[in-house]
Amino acid sequence: MRATRNKTRVINTVDSTTNFQITEAYKAFRTNVQFSVASSESHCKRISITSAHPREGKTITTINLAVTLSQTEARTLVIDCDMRRPRVHRYFNLESRVGLSNLLSGMCSMDEAIKETNKPNLQILPAGLIPPNPAELISSEAMKNLLDKLSEKYDYILFDTPPVNVVSDALALTKYVDGTIVVVRSSFSTHPETKKVLTQFEYANVSVLGFVLNDVVNSNTKGYSKKYRYYSYK
Repeated sequence: MRATRNKTRVINTVDSTTNFQITEAYKAFRTNVQFSVASSESHCKRISITSAHPREGKTITTINLAVTLSQTEARTLVIDCDMRRPRVHRYFNLESRVGLSNLLSGMCSMDEAIKETNKPNLQILPAGLIPPNPAELISSEAMKNLLDKLSEKYDYILFDTPPVNVVSDALALTKYVDGTIVVVRSSFSTHPETKKVLTQFEYANVSVLGFVLNDVVNSNTKGYSKKYRYYSYK
């Protein structure tokens, strides 16, 4: 395994200074998600967020959905399942040397792996050391047992997963979640690649909760040129 470096970056999470339209779009997104998984058998709702390819905005979408859920006083955990190119920890300026891979390998405890953030009710489980077998770890019995324990503690668990059309990790995780959200980026994502994602999910019998259309330019907004909106999928 090799350690990931902690790089300082501009925090781009939803807060009191965020443009009104961005905030409202995420609140609408949150509401749609809450209704989409309302019939989940367990108290804890498990939702994975993915995309077809990198740079479509899945990580910031995962984080900002988690932030808006935590604002309702829901106990929320983000798990970075992208153990090839982990990024969740960077948005909170945290280390990723101890995290999911360490925990699944029996190298640390949950208390050591789970990190507090500067957002109330929101914690993250970083990816940890980069392992040689991410897909195998994610689909392991240890992962199932871990999620069973975490589900007793949290109301929502969100998973930031690798792009579906690049590696199989996201598909391996779907057996443990209540549903999956696909992020597509305006003027970047293509119809054939998105269709390929849905075809793979169909073969795997994955419940697709919907899409997030990311990076939409709104010509009527002077203060902020981007907004996020949620579209349901049937």
